[in-house]
Amino acid sequence: MTKQIIHRDFAPCALIALIALIALISLIALTLTGTVLKAGAKSSEADMISGYHLRQLSEEVGPIEVYVTHDFCRFDNELNALSYILNGKSNEVTILNHTQKQYWISPFSKFSPALSYINKMVRYSDYQVLQMVGTKATTTLNLSATLFSYKNPEKFIGSALSKTDKLIVISGEVLGCAAISQNQNLCHAAAKFYSVPLSAAFPLQFTYMNRKGGIHTILKTSVAQKVQLTQSKLQIPTGYKMANNQNEIYLNSAGRDTLDDMLK
Repeated sequence: MTKQIIHRDFAPCALIALIALIALISLIALTLTGTVLKAGAKSSEADMISGYHLRQLSEEVGPIEVYVTHDFCRFDNELNALSYILNGKSNEVTILNHTQKQYWISPFSKFSPALSYINKMVRYSDYQVLQMVGTKATTTLNLSATLFSYKNPEKFIGSALSKTDKLIVISGEVLGCAAISQNQNLCHAAAKFYSVPLSAAFPLQFTYMNRKGGIHTILKTSVAQKVQLTQSKLQIPTGYKMANNQNEIYLNSAGRDTLDDMLK
């Protein structure tokens, strides 16, 4: 009889202890899982950088999706599967050819977008000859901006007669936003990318007037919004190989014959 009483008392106690042990293990597991998730979230957050997303249209390089941080900028041109990552710290640009999975790194001083080669052949003036003559505070796309005014320092006498004379650029205006980036190296490289006059702000729009008259807009921005960017957006993708030179990147992305003749 005594053995039966001991057996009956022990069974419920053992069951309760087992349930408590399972609950304790589950609690520990949940705590550890929560810790891992929080750590993962922190790691993911650390990989993010505050910046801007711009949607721009340029007659020099086509439609461009732009991602800008303080010291870096990425231009994505879907028409020819090219991307350009500008590094304002090292003064270098990395050109990515997504079709061939190639890349090339060039100093800003030797860099020029492919299409701008062609456009400089068909226009008479280089916009870089324009000199800044004034600035004016303004706003655009809900951002504080500056309007930079430029003039051609050359003195023109009389009316333009030939077709070449009529195409000479005599003045221009760059609309720029310093809030997007205050890195002067980056802003100047972006201006060079679009072949617009240099300014102390990231270029959003460029209009000019030539001797023929009329206002011509060759750079405009339709979207400018704050975003969070991943570090990988500003890095060379895994599996990409270095090209032999900058020209190879361009020749493999567009009309080979046209570019080959142009780059000789």
